[in-house]
Amino acid sequence: MSAAFTCPSSIRPTSNIFPANEVFSSISIGTPPQPVFVQLDTGSFELWVNPDCAQVSGPDVTFCEQAGQYDTTKSSTATSLGTTRTLKYGIGSANISYFKDTIALASSPTALKEVQFGVATASDDAFSGILGIGYGQGIATKYPNFIDHLKEQNVTRVKAYTLALGSKDAQEGVIVFGGVDTSKFAGKLAKLPVIPAEETPDRVPRFWVDMQSVSLTPPSGVNRVYPNSGQPVFLDSGSTMTLLPEKLSQAIASDFGASELDVNGFYRIDCSLTTIKGTLDFAFDGMTIKVPYKELIREVASNPPACFLGIMPSDRFTLLGDTFMRSAYNIPFATNLWERLKPERCIRCQKAVCTGCVLLGDDDDNDDEEEEEEEEKEEEEEKEEEELIDADGVRVLSLWDWGV
Repeated sequence: MSAAFTCPSSIRPTSNIFPANEVFSSISIGTPPQPVFVQLDTGSFELWVNPDCAQVSGPDVTFCEQAGQYDTTKSSTATSLGTTRTLKYGIGSANISYFKDTIALASSPTALKEVQFGVATASDDAFSGILGIGYGQGIATKYPNFIDHLKEQNVTRVKAYTLALGSKDAQEGVIVFGGVDTSKFAGKLAKLPVIPAEETPDRVPRFWVDMQSVSLTPPSGVNRVYPNSGQPVFLDSGSTMTLLPEKLSQAIASDFGASELDVNGFYRIDCSLTTIKGTLDFAFDGMTIKVPYKELIREVASNPPACFLGIMPSDRFTLLGDTFMRSAYNIPFATNLWERLKPERCIRCQKAVCTGCVLLGDDDDNDDEEEEEEEEKEEEEEKEEEELIDADGVRVLSLWDWGV
């Protein structure tokens, strides 16, 4: 089951003003279907809709008003559960009432029945609803969440998905539920175990993994590792920025020419850095994700243009947000999916697709005839696994264990 999602510049129902660098998907709720846009968030667990647009400001208001609202009274399959909850995020919150209804992804003919989700009665600093695609029942929620329902209702064979945000130039990405496009990643798969919640900084069951180091590879090619940069981090598509400890953030910012934060808490840098062929490198056990300068920098279409480093200091959270995840192909997955994907196999990275990517375990060009023959054999094997090949993706594959 696959669904295309778009970055805001591609989501243009009636306006040209959208939140920058967020990741959204269109879903349909109810009978008859009511379309709404929701933010995809690997760092949370629940689905909710209907933000209060009066509690946001600036360009976010326009997007909020066009993202769609779900009306429970207009759905013949809506059921109120009579319970409420307050959901709090790093930025923003929502007071919700729980309902059950039919839900489908915009590009899928399959609809999930009686899915529990929240309808906001009030919200603060939230310009869209959120589709939390983190852990579900028995781990992070007391009821089956969206990912649980996909498996329970036999829409997918495994509780897993792949997430490719796409580059800034592409402005579109793909999420595949229950499978992976094996033609769109490079190198051998690397399995990163999730750190148990009780051993993590926030003690919340998220996709926490051990990052070994952060280093800079400037145009000269001379790599320099930042001291004491190894630490636990969690991968969060719901955050536009990457959050790192203050000393590490400042050291990176200094190398990009920023001596201090501006009044809004960002590191403002020279926009010419987006044209330089350097990378910021995040090392894990068995893989290194190289993020090009251009993907790491947030560009604001102002006059004159303004650019900011996609990293902010935080002593509360250490997370890798969209400025990292655009350069990785991410798969939270069940253990049996790992077995089916044959991790010992190396898939060639086609240069036209994987510009700027890193081969995991094989950084050669693979141009000799022997390797090309091996690739042809692998392509035949892929045909036998076509149930796992479902949609487009880009860049390097990053894996972590779903743990169920």
